[in-house]
Amino acid sequence: MRNVVESVCDMTGFKEWHLSSVEECKSLRPSQQQLTTTTKLSILKGVAPADRIKERNVALNKKASQSSLLRSEYPAERAVDGNTGTILYPRQECTHTDLEYEPWWKVDLRDTYIISHVRVINRGDCCGERLQNFSVRVGPHQDISRNTQCGETYTKTPADGETIDIYCGEPIVGHWVSVQLVGREDYLSLCEVEVFEVSSPEFEKYRYDVHIGRNVAVGTLLVDLNATNIDEGMRIGDGLAYSFGNNTSDSALELFSIDSVTGKLAVKSSWIGKLSRQYHYSTFSRLNIGK
Repeated sequence: MRNVVESVCDMTGFKEWHLSSVEECKSLRPSQQQLTTTTKLSILKGVAPADRIKERNVALNKKASQSSLLRSEYPAERAVDGNTGTILYPRQECTHTDLEYEPWWKVDLRDTYIISHVRVINRGDCCGERLQNFSVRVGPHQDISRNTQCGETYTKTPADGETIDIYCGEPIVGHWVSVQLVGREDYLSLCEVEVFEVSSPEFEKYRYDVHIGRNVAVGTLLVDLNATNIDEGMRIGDGLAYSFGNNTSDSALELFSIDSVTGKLAVKSSWIGKLSRQYHYSTFSRLNIGK
């Protein structure tokens, strides 16, 4: 199952997100000479007031590593210890690599999260310019080169102790987050890296199963979805809305309709009844993405 976060954006005091995942396979059963299709899709789109969407730092006290170590006093864990101080020496509040080409730092989040942005706090006692030209990557791979870049490469020359927020544009589902200098030989020193998760609604059920027999009538109710915002207890009607995700297959869009307010999924096309199918509607929150 491939899970995709379609978008997160600010809309004049609102924040919008939706998750979608589609898996479809077809097989012809020789004994019945009948086409059987199994479709799995996640069909949540949520909209809620921005001041009710909470973000939390999911990197705090997680296991971190870096490409090299200048001295034992400056390990990778300094960037996720919750101390936002910016003095490397003598307070030992930051990480520090050796001088090398494209040094990196990464953190294992120990779970899969939907990441909206990453905050990087630069060294403050000197040498802030060393953080010029860095990129942030988020993804499922321990090999950070295989992960998706969050936002643009930061090409400015940061000030000593500067806090830099890198926004991913569209959120990224990830287990690993990294910071790396790009195209340069230098030291990499980070005083804190905060990785922010987007809170997302949670469906009442993990999966909804329904069998569609022959000659089912258009308008027949198939699934009555129900989602709750896991942080605020918001339900549909309190600012959340249902829709199909952008990655939902064209065939599914032709077959089904969904009520944006009630979450009722119904038969849309009359030809659906010509085939007998078993459909599985899988819903995903942060807790079960990738399961």
